[in-house]
Amino acid sequence: SGFLRQHNYNVVQKQSLHEDEILAFKILPVSLRTQLRCEVYLPALNPHPLFDLLHDEDEDTAVNICQAAASEQDLAYGQEKFSYGARCSDMYVVVSGTMRYYQGVGDFEMKPRDILSGTFLCEPALWVVWENKGRLVASAACSFVAVSSTSLRAVVVRGGTALALCRAYAVQYHAMLHGLLQADGEESLTDIGSESFVEEEEVARKARKDWRASSANTSYVTEEEVASEETARDRSPRGGPGLFKSR
Repeated sequence: SGFLRQHNYNVVQKQSLHEDEILAFKILPVSLRTQLRCEVYLPALNPHPLFDLLHDEDEDTAVNICQAAASEQDLAYGQEKFSYGARCSDMYVVVSGTMRYYQGVGDFEMKPRDILSGTFLCEPALWVVWENKGRLVASAACSFVAVSSTSLRAVVVRGGTALALCRAYAVQYHAMLHGLLQADGEESLTDIGSESFVEEEEVARKARKDWRASSANTSYVTEEEVASEETARDRSPRGGPGLFKSR
């Protein structure tokens, strides 16, 4: 720490080092860089039922997600992560720190919800066109793992098992969101994942069942179809399973 202070490195404010800040990381062998990324990202992602399922059924794709679709992000105290109505294309997992989430347009009409480490945010952005349903602000220094929806699709399309699983999951997830809209309206939608993954666990269970039932007849898409699906997804006002839709 004495060396760091001599070189004006603030050990109090700096929460963690990311790989793009470590020069030596770039000269490590690819296999070692991949291993290190998995050690950072898998513990954050695997508590989620879908990523746990992918890890069990298609470990190579789970590793590739860590390699190509996941990244680290930080927020300082008082910084805003997203605001109501903003277009969202990433899912986030809180690794450390605390935040406050304000549901809806105004900050004062509803009591904010404290968001703690381990919370998943904005998962719908992976499966449908999504606009944030509230505002998220750091109440302490925070670290996230972010998963890019675009990069996730680019990884998953290369793996037959993972693509079939994600398609089945996306269909079931979209049905869940549609059910919420039908039952309780737009106000029922939120950026925050369910408590103890109750809803996601049920979606993953149904997806696994559907995947096993249809695995013998699964057809896969080409890279050219990915671009076509991306265009259709962007034009859809409410979104849909997109690339992962059933065929």
